[in-house]
Amino acid sequence: MSENELRLPDHMMPAMHRLDDAFKKLLPNICVALGGGTVLAARWGHRLSTDLDFNMHVRDLEEMKKTGFGLGALRHLAAETFGVKDEEVESMEHGYIHGACLGTPASLYASHAFQAPGETAQFILGTLVPAMRTADILYGKLGERLLPRTAHGRPAPVLQRDMVDLALAPQLEPGVLQQALERLSPKGRETVAARLASVGDGWLANAGRPVLDAAHDVQLETLPAVVAEAVARCDETRMPHFKMLDDGWADGGDGGTYGR
Repeated sequence: MSENELRLPDHMMPAMHRLDDAFKKLLPNICVALGGGTVLAARWGHRLSTDLDFNMHVRDLEEMKKTGFGLGALRHLAAETFGVKDEEVESMEHGYIHGACLGTPASLYASHAFQAPGETAQFILGTLVPAMRTADILYGKLGERLLPRTAHGRPAPVLQRDMVDLALAPQLEPGVLQQALERLSPKGRETVAARLASVGDGWLANAGRPVLDAAHDVQLETLPAVVAEAVARCDETRMPHFKMLDDGWADGGDGGTYGR
């Protein structure tokens, strides 16, 4: 296996191959990349992850929606590959689909913040599906779990697996959490720090699926404080120029509005 290949657990590969075939057939000119904790777990070996989370850019979704062929491809992908029920297929037209492929939980999300992995991308072993960059995955976790989805919305619950990923990132792949934090606006970093400070001692009770971590001695209760310290250490002198858009979480580069 070469350095530009990433191996997933064997039990996930039948679904991965089927999804790869579907993307090549139905989304031939669109970059769809695998992200989420499964990519981090494959790179770091720090925990288990059981689902396949794919990402694409929302502009590609909008282009597909302009034609009957594009809509048909989306509906076929949702129903036949992700196993989504007929009445839920239209969710893909709004940028999100969640289902299962050959028994493996799988999702596809269209985001304004998605960035294609580029020429140095790793590819999932035996497929043409690229893996998202680590910093981009962590940026998604910061926004998805710790920032409100809209200016007046509420953030999602804090999950153990996200806290484990964010807290261990500095030691497992130095520099990537810093890169993710640099993509947040100053207001975004302030909100992340405030959210972590308000989590409280009981956050683990509603933190989602347990994280099985045999390689590291992780004290789960301390993870919000660990991530908060990393946010506080973020080097302000390296911050890019930000422009604040309506939803409040936007960078000044190609990433556009935070949307993951």
